[in-house]
Order: sequence, then C-alpha cells, then structure tokens
Amino acid sequence: MDNEQLISAQRIKDTYLGKLTVQKNGRKLSEILKLHEEIYGRVLRPGTLKNYRATEKYLKDFIKSKFKTDDIPLVQVDYEFATEFEAFIPGHPIKDYDKCNLNGAAKHIERLKKLIKWARKLTWIKNNPIADYYPSTKKYKRLNLQMATGQKALAQ
Repeated sequence: MDNEQLISAQRIKDTYLGKLTVQKNGRKLSEILKLHEEIYGRVLRPGTLKNYRATEKYLKDFIKSKFKTDDIPLVQVDYEFATEFEAFIPGHPIKDYDKCNLNGAAKHIERLKKLIKWARKLTWIKNNPIADYYPSTKKYKRLNLQMATGQKALAQ
C-alpha cells in the first residue's frame, strides 16, 4: 500500500489476498506528466504539445475538484478515475467559449491512457488498470463537401 491512501481493514485484507498491489516508490501523476514534457516537449509538434497541456490542465482541475489535492499517486488512476474524468471534462471547460464535447473528452482519455501505459512500461506501476477503458464517442454524419456546396447552389 502507498502512503497516500487510507489504511483500513478492507485494504489490508485486499492486499493480503493479492487484490491490491504494493507499490515501492509511489510515483505521482504529476511526475509522468513532467517527464513527458521533458522528453517529448522538444520533439512533438506544437499542436500535439498544446493538446497534452490541455489534458494536463483538465487532469489537475479534476484532481483538485475530486480529491481536494494537487496530485495523486499513479495507482489511484483506475477505471473509476477514467470514467469520472471523462464525465468531468464536458462540464468544466478550460475556456468558457470553447467547451469540450464527448469526442474531445475521448481524446483526453486517449492521452491519459498513453501516459499510464508509459508509466507501466517504466515500471512505475505494476499494471495498467485503464488499458481496457474505452471512452464514449459520437459519430457525426457529414456531407461530402462537394454535395454541400452543390446543395447551397441549388437553394439559391
């Protein structure tokens, strides 16, 4: 068990039964975000880097709102965390004039999944509890651009 979580009889029992894993170093979510910025900040395209920074901002806002703290251990990023994070994003826009819809929230979840997968590869965590999490998306039916302009011409 790591130091950030409350010790209870149930947690002790779950750890003993192997339902919870004991983490040696208790890495934090902010550490993987910082490392990502340090390593990939120089090689990612500006737009991609901007998107990762937006994901980081949403994560910080979510953690502050849910946990009343600035950071959490990586072991607390689980399926429930991902579900609640996905639901949090549309209702808490970074910019009031630029709300994030369902598909935008899915992109933030994808970036979170990449970070957690990377943390697992770095052996910062023993497993990836959100590997099987798939965010909700909405398919939009788009008109072919040529059809749309042709219909406008017919309407005039």
